[in-house]
Amino acid sequence: MCLKKLNEEHSCENNRENKVLKKIEPLDADAANREMADNIFLYFLHNIGPMSGIGLTDIVGFINTQNASSSVPDVQILNIHYLRGVPGFTKFLSTYGFEEEIEKSILEEYETGDILVHGVVLTKQKVPGKIELRSKDPLDYPKITANYLEDESEMDTVVRAIRILQEMSKTKPYQQHEAQEVRVKIEECDKLEKDSDDYWKCYVRYMSTTCFHPVGTVKMGPDSDPEAVVDPELRVRGIKKFL
Repeated sequence: MCLKKLNEEHSCENNRENKVLKKIEPLDADAANREMADNIFLYFLHNIGPMSGIGLTDIVGFINTQNASSSVPDVQILNIHYLRGVPGFTKFLSTYGFEEEIEKSILEEYETGDILVHGVVLTKQKVPGKIELRSKDPLDYPKITANYLEDESEMDTVVRAIRILQEMSKTKPYQQHEAQEVRVKIEECDKLEKDSDDYWKCYVRYMSTTCFHPVGTVKMGPDSDPEAVVDPELRVRGIKKFL
């Protein structure tokens, strides 16, 4: 996860068709409530704004870090924008369990500007993970070995993606908002040369986390279950010829 801080006088407002930039006033203690009210108004009256999208997938990119002309990406880029003063970012950080020093340094930056989070997602893991039984007890939690970044080439891919994001930061839209990299305080990584590949590899090991794609978002069940959306053969109830 890479982070950029945007000038506190600007923010991004989501539009279904494009991204609209607007000037905002410094936020106060009631900022979150006003922001929510504004977003509800925009959605119901104009069908635009943050509530017209579905969150993380509003701004997504797929790229091949080694061959720009390739149609087969090796990373997915997620972009999440957090307005300064809105509590959602604090909740976001708490879910990932970063070390206290790391979380504190990020929140210090958040006090003076919006935060744009870049999430680099590897599309193919070279060394597969595994799930094993921990014991003969069926109630015992399984032993899960993720094997993230076990292959050095995976780390190289993430670093290449970070370099591409750095080049994006030099473009006019970023410069208009005075975007700058957030220098997260990581004691071990800070001993290395700033912006070197070794620094970013260290950074990645501290800042990486898992992500998942939820499945089975509707209930499956027999005809006797009124809450079941699909039957045991995954056919949607009440609609003919629709799987």
